Amino acid sequence: MEDTPTRDHAVHVPTSRIQILTEVFIVLSAGALVAATFFSYRRFTVYEDICLIGLILFRIVTKGKKGKSIPRWVIAVVMLYLTSEIIGALMSSDISYAVKELRRFTHLFVAGLLFTVPLSSKSRSVLMTVFFCTAAIAGVAGILQYFGIVSTAGVYGGIEQGSIRSRGFSSNAILYASILAVVCSSSIVVLFSGRKNFPMSPVYRWFLLIIAVLTLSGILLSGSRGVWVALCIACLITLFIYKKQLSLLFAAILAIICIIVFSMNPYLRGQAKTIVASMYSKDKFESRDVRLELWKGSWLIFKEHPLLGVGTWNYESAVDEYIRQGRLKPLPVKMHAHSIYFHALATRGIIGFVLTIVLIVTIILWGRKEIKENSGFGGYVIILIAVLAAVGGLTEINLDINQILAANCLAIGIMGPIDLPEREDDTFTSKSCGCSCQ
Repeated sequence: MEDTPTRDHAVHVPTSRIQILTEVFIVLSAGALVAATFFSYRRFTVYEDICLIGLILFRIVTKGKKGKSIPRWVIAVVMLYLTSEIIGALMSSDISYAVKELRRFTHLFVAGLLFTVPLSSKSRSVLMTVFFCTAAIAGVAGILQYFGIVSTAGVYGGIEQGSIRSRGFSSNAILYASILAVVCSSSIVVLFSGRKNFPMSPVYRWFLLIIAVLTLSGILLSGSRGVWVALCIACLITLFIYKKQLSLLFAAILAIICIIVFSMNPYLRGQAKTIVASMYSKDKFESRDVRLELWKGSWLIFKEHPLLGVGTWNYESAVDEYIRQGRLKPLPVKMHAHSIYFHALATRGIIGFVLTIVLIVTIILWGRKEIKENSGFGGYVIILIAVLAAVGGLTEINLDINQILAANCLAIGIMGPIDLPEREDDTFTSKSCGCSCQ
């Protein structure tokens, strides 16, 4: 790969029959992967493997045709991060299970290939539409669940049966809200940043607005407060980078929506109040107290295993030992630290902790590079995903959950390469995606 993409890297439409068939296969397999991310409760599916194979084949048959490139320093940091995860897995007591869990990082390779292969603009627009529409359908499912039209138990064993929290087709409300946040924030950023860098038709603007409303509704009704906060901060920071005035406009619109929604809905109003009220509550063991105790446990583990940590899947057993010793309070949940930073510190040591931060910073810098060198909204989407992961990771291990990692990687892989090309045959036309690029 070359380190610096140029206009000479514009995407060409495949001409040979084998290239066309392979590209169709990619669209179908990647579309199935998108659907599985939002519609399946299973942690792993065959679609990530099928999509990866298709992308490799397409890279082979289009050899000589240049797509976008990923800077070598980004690839180097990702590989270092993966090495840290592999070492953590090999240190686990159940190595076979830990190694199987590394399968989630298939999505990193899918994202990299989706970003770099020379897909036609029409194919990319189809994937982008599927990405938005599947999330919108999941958002609608969450709305129906909240109003009791569809049961939250569904066919998935009633994991949250009797709960008012919407969870769509996912196994729990936080996972549901986290994957919807990727699409909701992406649609908002594309809608705002596309005003200058990627002219869109009124129809496509309305399409993005509808996607944003449906996914935001699902997120709100899930009651996932940490995702609410991460979504707001990620959108504000990304829009601030694009244009300060737009970030202020978004903040004003968001404030008005929150005032209206929370004043009309006592459940959501109560959830919003607990964000602040739980800081002063001493009456019961709140979710905040669970996290604080887990973070204390992570620190204790780090002090005993400072360099490489205790191993990725040894966290729960280490916490159990501290509970038996009386150094931690009994906890209802202890599989992970409820924070990518504390979990990395405990399971992969200072090396894993530093690499986690470096990975996020690297992706942000990559996004800035894309913004400077290319028109379009791809660079802003890359920054958005990094900030969303960084803020959401304060209270959840989002980078270690397969579906959330898949949604993040698909957003970068599908939308990250989108520029405003100079040639008509390389552009997203109004017929292909609703845009009116000239």
